[in-house]
Amino acid sequence: MHATELPKHPEPDSESAREQPLTGGVIAGAVRVGQTVRRVASPHAPAIQELLAYLRRRGFVQAPKPLGVDDRGREVWSFVPGRAGHPPITPDIASDEALVEAARTIRRFHDLSADLLATGWHGWNPDAADPSGRHEVVCHNDLAPFNLVFQGRRVGAVIDWDLAAPGSRAWDLAYAVWRLVPLHRPEYTAPLGWPPLDRSRRLRLFVDAYGLFGRDRADLLELTQHRMRHTVEGMRRLVELGTLADLPASDPRAEAGDLEYFGAHLSRWQEALTR
Repeated sequence: MHATELPKHPEPDSESAREQPLTGGVIAGAVRVGQTVRRVASPHAPAIQELLAYLRRRGFVQAPKPLGVDDRGREVWSFVPGRAGHPPITPDIASDEALVEAARTIRRFHDLSADLLATGWHGWNPDAADPSGRHEVVCHNDLAPFNLVFQGRRVGAVIDWDLAAPGSRAWDLAYAVWRLVPLHRPEYTAPLGWPPLDRSRRLRLFVDAYGLFGRDRADLLELTQHRMRHTVEGMRRLVELGTLADLPASDPRAEAGDLEYFGAHLSRWQEALTR
């Protein structure tokens, strides 16, 4: 059965009901209340809660537990302790071990989500779906450090699933390598706390850990360029609507500079992936 409305979540007692704004993400308005996280529910919230409940039933514990809505109509999730990958980036988050852990975590939820698509899962944001029509898995569509909760060098949770929609594995990974390797230019990453990076080596490490091969691997960076352009334009629209948090990580003017840097290094990175 597919969810059409969200169940009510019991209110916490007064002592635990103090709201603490959560910082570090790119979607404004999330607060912690006791051992829960709350945020204004999107029109696609029932589909997203159904997705995460399904993943948890299949053993994917890195999905926050969906808990319905509160009396103010906000969607409610379990709070996951740890540190989201927002600036300053810590040595643990920048480590190779964390990068490999992220790749393997993504592979696990991709594999599990394929069966959900076969059941006719619906209600997701149609603007977020892979435009190629290759609906192999459920894509997160915003796989970035700020949407992973790290516990040391392991991934404790993948958060902010608002853009989850059907797509190809490569569609999701094309965005993820930009953000998680990351393939941002050094002028962007250094102020965020990233150390000097061997991007070619980390790119190959990430894609190997996920297990992407064949034509999708060969075409991945071309798709990454497409996703970068698409993302910069989409973020400009969100800034105009006022739905993005006021963070350097969500500044499309800063990210637009990555396109030139990416083009200058594309042949080197392509060789690292395909040699």
